[in-house]
Amino acid sequence: MREFLARRWYRLVGRTREDAGPLRPVTFRSPDPLERRVLDTAARLERILGRNILPFWLAHAIDREGGGYLLNHDVAGRWKGPAERFCMSQTRTLWFFSRVAREGRSSEAASAAAHGFDFVAGRLWDSDEGGFASAVSHDGSSIVDGRKLLYDQTFALYALSEYALATGTAAAVALADRTVEVLKERYEDRAHGGFYMAFSRDWSPLEGPAGVPGKRLNETVHVLEALTVYDRIRPGDPWVRDQLHRLVLILTGTVLRKDRGASTDAHREDWTPIVGPRAGTVSYGHDLETVALVAEACDQVGIPLPLVADWMRTVVDFALRWGLDRRGGMYHAGPLDGPPWDRRKTWWVQAEVLVGALTAYRIVGDPRYAELYLGTLDWIELHHVDWKGGDWHAFVHRDGSVSGDRAYQWKGPYHNGRAMMQCLRLLVPGNPLAPGWLAGADRPLDPHAASGPRLST
Repeated sequence: MREFLARRWYRLVGRTREDAGPLRPVTFRSPDPLERRVLDTAARLERILGRNILPFWLAHAIDREGGGYLLNHDVAGRWKGPAERFCMSQTRTLWFFSRVAREGRSSEAASAAAHGFDFVAGRLWDSDEGGFASAVSHDGSSIVDGRKLLYDQTFALYALSEYALATGTAAAVALADRTVEVLKERYEDRAHGGFYMAFSRDWSPLEGPAGVPGKRLNETVHVLEALTVYDRIRPGDPWVRDQLHRLVLILTGTVLRKDRGASTDAHREDWTPIVGPRAGTVSYGHDLETVALVAEACDQVGIPLPLVADWMRTVVDFALRWGLDRRGGMYHAGPLDGPPWDRRKTWWVQAEVLVGALTAYRIVGDPRYAELYLGTLDWIELHHVDWKGGDWHAFVHRDGSVSGDRAYQWKGPYHNGRAMMQCLRLLVPGNPLAPGWLAGADRPLDPHAASGPRLST
């Protein structure tokens, strides 16, 4: 009975209009009270980024003795001691410090980024076989997991491209170029589109992460993310532009279950979906993350945003219907047709909902998306932000308790740091349907955008 009532409530609140009406893009230039409320959140975002997220990682992440970043901290933010270094977390942290440096938010960020770049280039790149290894020993002297995961290559490319934009370092540009060549030669599936997920160190094929044999939404959206930034240091590269158009098509159509209105993660090599009892899980955070990253990619390559606006409505409305907790925050995951089965409040989900909701509000103009943004920010400030210990609690449970390490393979400054900086970009007044809208918001922070990075040694 409880499950029946829950389904009935969600369907009632999630009922949508037959005609959603025309787009009402938000420029933040009108006196509308809701627009003013959203615009006024900029100071809150700046405070979270500047007084909570950035100070923690500057103080705790930099390994001044061995190089790279220390990313092994307990629930209270205390370092737990030496541990293997994962490519994904090292490169995500390099991306964060690089972006902070490019935006001029900290005088320490450039050296923190250079510190990470040296470790990524010198220890994680597999000089024998090519590509980035998945993990190395704590001191970086040996490879402990030589698998070549698509996830690792894409986050390395993302970080290297951002570091190149921030510093113009020629070595970063060169290594980004080599990483793109690896994606072309090893990972691209020319027959079906998209990219293979995993190889052994010697490049023999492997079953993908989590036992998925084919392709996943998760990796695909991060390839899009990485190539979008790489396109800024190598603007107009034909292969990159072609891939970005294909990836937008995949993410707005191929992985979307059209009869349900949400995306599923697992697919066979030919992109047919795997939707068994748990394979059909919907990740509300990934869908909202994809909204923001697709919008950025479309803006980068000149795809008019109205072409993806209905898709945005579809996935955001699904998350509103099934994933939103009436008491605040977005649940972690659920099925294609019912209430969530994972009711944790996860830090990265809230961060991505924040960016996705604000992106959709700017483009579509639906006031529900503004309220989703505002409510999610309230939840984050009240429950995830740890003003005493620094950074965010990883998981908030239904009884209000928190759990999860402050830093580990999957947790660093990437999701929440990116959310704060991206939302601040989205709050810059302007016409979101104009070509180059997001690039225009970014231009004051990126003096090299028009001509590519300054190249230095």
